Amino acid sequence: MTEFQVGTKVGLTSKEWSWTNEPKDWQVVGDDALAWHCLPGSDFWRLTESGVVRHNGQAFVAEVEGDFTIEGQIEADLRQQYDQAGLFALADEERWLKAGAEWEGGLLVGAVHTQGSSDWSMAPGSLPVGLRMRRRQDTVDVAVKDDGGSWQMIRQLSLPGPVSVGPYSCAPAGDGFETRLSEFLLTRG
Repeated sequence: MTEFQVGTKVGLTSKEWSWTNEPKDWQVVGDDALAWHCLPGSDFWRLTESGVVRHNGQAFVAEVEGDFTIEGQIEADLRQQYDQAGLFALADEERWLKAGAEWEGGLLVGAVHTQGSSDWSMAPGSLPVGLRMRRRQDTVDVAVKDDGGSWQMIRQLSLPGPVSVGPYSCAPAGDGFETRLSEFLLTRG
């Protein structure tokens, strides 16, 4: 991994970004926006309730160690059961975090933290949604931007070690959908 100075910003045009499962259609727009089509039958989920293990969602990620902040605004055409888009932090296939908007008979905002098996927390939400993950000394805070532009924490958890972070989407039961990320920022340190 490349050494970075504290507070280093990483734009989407950097060559260190890669897809976990590359969508057929995607485009980086400037240094802070990304558009892509989420593939059908994709998800990040482990064991809980259904016993299903899926690790084939689309995430556009860059590796980080130590402290980081990642944020952006997500807009997506969510309309089928479990369609979802947001931010992702991946340690390995059994340890990761996703936070974002999801369709579950209506629009929700929530987070899934996986340590061997997945959990799920959710609340009513709306799109577009501003999301932020910030790690300080292995503790990650997940926040949503409210209507007044202030960050409101919705989840806190431990996720130590090197992780790959970035925007993600999944369409476990649907036909796929268009996703857009804007106002993106990743800062290491």
